[in-house]
This record gives sequence, structure tokens and C-alpha cells, in this order.
Amino acid sequence: MKSYIIKQEERRLYYLYEGDKIEGKLYFKSWRKAEILVQNTTLYNIESKGFWSGTKYMKEKGKIVLEFKQNWKGHIVMVSNFNHAEKKYSFHSKGVFKNKYYLYDEEERVVFEVEPHFKWKSFKTEFNISVNAGHENISGIEALCLASVYWIQEKQQDDTAATSSLGML
Repeated sequence: MKSYIIKQEERRLYYLYEGDKIEGKLYFKSWRKAEILVQNTTLYNIESKGFWSGTKYMKEKGKIVLEFKQNWKGHIVMVSNFNHAEKKYSFHSKGVFKNKYYLYDEEERVVFEVEPHFKWKSFKTEFNISVNAGHENISGIEALCLASVYWIQEKQQDDTAATSSLGML
């Protein structure tokens, strides 16, 4: 079992650690746009398909390597194309308080678990990610971990916006 920690360094900047080594980073450039840098060599851009579309693309050098959108159950459905091998995933929360998130493969096996921890002292969030045995070496695992944090943050922003708009009624 492999484990990662994603730490929020600034308001829009997160680093992916494996032990003490930085393996990647997630930077929110603007509303609904982000960059993921993995091992200081591979740069991915996350952008929306269009203003009204819920579909997002993660691109490497202009080529789509991950397409993700939310279905009616609230699950994020992903189709990856890392190293020209198409794989499908589903990402969603579970539990009474919906405080843990899981990435499932096509056979409904858990690839990894994400557990957010909000640090009240610093007002920053850390994410503990546990990759299950047999999935440690799948192509693009670091990018998938960082993309999952992107979706968690997007969902929290959407939930906050929805709650705020209800308060104005």
C-alpha cells in the first residue's frame, strides 16, 4: 500500500508528498482552471469544456488525458487515457458525513481513498491518500490523486455557493 499526503501551502497551491519527497503540485489558476505538475516533468492543464458544461478536461500538451464529469448520482465519472490506454474510473464520497472519498476502477475496486483533514490552526487542508495494493503503479496515479483534490475543492465551492444562494431567498 502506497500513501501520499497533499498539503495546502497557499490558498490556491497544493503539494503532493510521498514521504518527504514532493511528487507533484496542484495550482488553481483561476475559477475552474488549474495546473498539475507531476515530478517536475509533466504539466497538465484542467479546464472546463465550456461555461455551462460540467465536463472538465485534463490536457497534456493540448491532448486530452483525462475527461471527467459529474453524473446524476453526484459521482465523478472519469475516462483516462494515460500512455494511450483508456481506463474508466468513478470518484465519490462515502460515509455518514461524506468525509471520505474513493476512486473506483471499472470493476468497482477501490483504487485509492482520500481523507481530508482541515487544520483549524492554519486554516489549511491536508489530504491523506492511501493507494490500495495492486494499484500503486497504474499510469498517472499522481495526477489522479491531484485531480481528486481538484474535484473535492470544486465540490466544496459549489456546495458553499448553493448554500449561500439559499440564504438570500
